[in-house]
Amino acid sequence: MELTAKLANDWQVCRLLDLKELPVHDRLGLAPGTGGPFLVLQRAHDPQDPRLEADDFALTCEGRWLPLYAVLQLPDDERLRLALFTTAAEALTALQALGSKVELDHARIPGTRRSEAELAAGDAFNTTVLKRRDAARTPAHELSAA
Repeated sequence: MELTAKLANDWQVCRLLDLKELPVHDRLGLAPGTGGPFLVLQRAHDPQDPRLEADDFALTCEGRWLPLYAVLQLPDDERLRLALFTTAAEALTALQALGSKVELDHARIPGTRRSEAELAAGDAFNTTVLKRRDAARTPAHELSAA
């Protein structure tokens, strides 16, 4: 079992993923060839999970956390609107604005968890997010200093 810290509103332990290869710039009002959209991830366990199972959590634009598998199971328009930030500055501002209490978006967590292989099959968004997550190595606080 992987040991992880509990989910926290701490921008220093998050990863900022640039998903610029996603073909959604026009849908999000982004200029072609620019960076973004961005997804904020944190590898942690749910503070209310007695099993302490590690998972990836995405910060939503509403300031709540959602397991990545739940984001990937959302309808396309909803996940774009809910989980993607248009600029790195917007993502970092959202992270820094979080209070001390972690809030999970329980209403959007599905009862059935599909495997990552099932989620990635035939879905460019999910495939890109999972690849970028696996390749991410730079914490958000290092990106903010650049």
